[in-house]
Amino acid sequence: MPEENRWWFAQVFPMARSLEFWMGVAAAELLRRGRWRGPTLPLASLLFAAIWVIAAQWIRAEFWAALLAVAYLLVITAAADADVHGRRTPWRSRPMIWLGEVSFAFYLVHVLVMKTVLRLTGHWGEGLGGWWGPLFVLAFLVVNLLLAAALHRWVETPMMRRLGPSRGPRPPATPAAPVAVRVPRPRSVEYAGQRDPG
Repeated sequence: MPEENRWWFAQVFPMARSLEFWMGVAAAELLRRGRWRGPTLPLASLLFAAIWVIAAQWIRAEFWAALLAVAYLLVITAAADADVHGRRTPWRSRPMIWLGEVSFAFYLVHVLVMKTVLRLTGHWGEGLGGWWGPLFVLAFLVVNLLLAAALHRWVETPMMRRLGPSRGPRPPATPAAPVAVRVPRPRSVEYAGQRDPG
């Protein structure tokens, strides 16, 4: 594949990126059936950090999506397995749950925010170097998180209520005691001189 098309094929092409989705489907199905045999969350987290360092230092950027997809898969499935078995994890705290809820909105706006800031500051195509780099990343995260929170609160949540399936009345938390129902005794009916007992 020509050099100029490799990044697009590995990072953008929907057919290639959809493999990550199907990996997640397979992992979820294995977990649902009790057949997941992946590492525990602490080990998966260590592998995740190691893969990130290795990818940043020695792996070509075109391969990041495939490599990091495996790292994400291990961590997410290990965390889900811990939830299923009631084990305490850092991901079950209220702040982390909230970050998970706004993560889709964060995904929707992050490229728009990043491109807009780089264009306005005149650094499009080169990034911000020196001490400006970490400050820019921190400011980007804060601004993006605020926009994601607003989008989730005033757009995503109302639309889910409006377009989602209607939720009927919730069943009682505890089963109700059986109610005795009085069934009337059938009356006998007379047909052509013969009595039908029921």
